[in-house]
Amino acid sequence: MRMSKQVTGYRLQVTGKILSRDSNKKISLLFKTISQLEVILTCNLQPVTCNLSLSKNSFLAGFLMLPQLFWFSHQRSIKIDQKKIEALVQPALTLCLTKKRYQTSSLPTMVEISFLNDRVISKVHADFCNDASPTDVITFRHSEELGEILLGIPTIARHAKKFEHPLNHEIALCVIHGLLHLLDYDDIEEQERLLMHREQDLLLQHAIKHA
Repeated sequence: MRMSKQVTGYRLQVTGKILSRDSNKKISLLFKTISQLEVILTCNLQPVTCNLSLSKNSFLAGFLMLPQLFWFSHQRSIKIDQKKIEALVQPALTLCLTKKRYQTSSLPTMVEISFLNDRVISKVHADFCNDASPTDVITFRHSEELGEILLGIPTIARHAKKFEHPLNHEIALCVIHGLLHLLDYDDIEEQERLLMHREQDLLLQHAIKHA
């Protein structure tokens, strides 16, 4: 699910500096120089301490003009292997650059990826889509520099069990789905949905093969 760049999501409060819903402040320099940050969701929840995982390929990603991916975990109910998920997503990210929906489509220079529980993603879903049910992925395009992918891990886990997929693969697929939304793919119309799903399946297979 993609939210347009006019709609802003749940921003993060980073080391005492609030990036509000209306903030245009850049955080790239902060992210490039600090390996661990304490962040809290600004939606009346209890503070959650998280680690910021910088990609091993940060220098290469910058050289290839790939966006930096920043990973946050705000859920503890389901055990996941974040390193394996990152390893799956990285080759798909590279190939994404060849999958622009339109000539003018581009990925933001930074993309935040957050693992959420059912309660939090249901609140986001209700606030921005008028649907209080939990969902698997919601994507925000905040600006040309910043995108955000929110993942409902319990919902993704239920889908993985239903379709008999490895959980890591299902999570990676949802990240890829979010990246395609940031490249202007949509899944509202049936024809567009089929195109998007075909591309994300191809990207996942490429990721599995090259991870």
